[in-house]
Amino acid sequence: AVEQFTLKFYQGDSIIVDECELLGEMKFKFSEIKEPGDSVFDVDVLVDINGLVTIKCSEILQKPQTLTMEVTK
Repeated sequence: AVEQFTLKFYQGDSIIVDECELLGEMKFKFSEIKEPGDSVFDVDVLVDINGLVTIKCSEILQKPQTLTMEVTK
């Protein structure tokens, strides 16, 4: 059972995480402790022409949490 999880976002061409650049992370906290398989999530990632990355993660039927990052490299 868990009460939160972390999404990490990377930039790079490799399938090996250590060879890519960590852009940021988003911690998602549940309103209550969840068992595996109890929740379904929708994650939207948008990148605009200026390199602004907007990530929206929402548990189905709950309020979404949004993270915005500017890629500077």
